[in-house]
Amino acid sequence: KVKVIEVDVARKRIALTRRLNDKAAAQTAARAEPKVTNQRSFNSPAPSNTKGKSSTPAKSGTMADLFAKAGVRK
Repeated sequence: KVKVIEVDVARKRIALTRRLNDKAAAQTAARAEPKVTNQRSFNSPAPSNTKGKSSTPAKSGTMADLFAKAGVRK
């Protein structure tokens, strides 16, 4: 047998105890409100980092170097 101590709907958590003789602690106003530690939600995608990326990809590799030396362009 267990007793429900606290239900946190926002985080989908339930606090349980096996101590059936103890009284449940009163829920305070500070405990009832969710803590906001990060402005971004866990379900939202991470912000894209487009800074520093050029619109054309850089050529790399042996063949790209050989074509660059030969002066061949697309």
